[in-house]
Amino acid sequence: MTENFWQYKKVPAAWLVENSGLKGTRIGEAEVSPKHGNFIVNMGKAKAEDILQLIKKIKETVYQKFGVQLEEEVQIVKNNFNTAPQDKEEPKSLFR
Repeated sequence: MTENFWQYKKVPAAWLVENSGLKGTRIGEAEVSPKHGNFIVNMGKAKAEDILQLIKKIKETVYQKFGVQLEEEVQIVKNNFNTAPQDKEEPKSLFR
């Protein structure tokens, strides 16, 4: 890694993940890509919980090794699909 990354405090997340030894790490059917450390791959039947646990492991490991707190680029939205809607309104389409 060049000194420029550390000097400007812009270290690629993939470099941090890869140099934490996490490429190929799996939880359930979710895996850190063996090709690129910035991707989580669904190996077939990954559950949302598998992915969330893998994200947590990645963040904790990178923080322990480098003292860098990774942040997700995606927004994680949780929903309890077993709960019936409170109102009787028709659901609105997300698309036009």
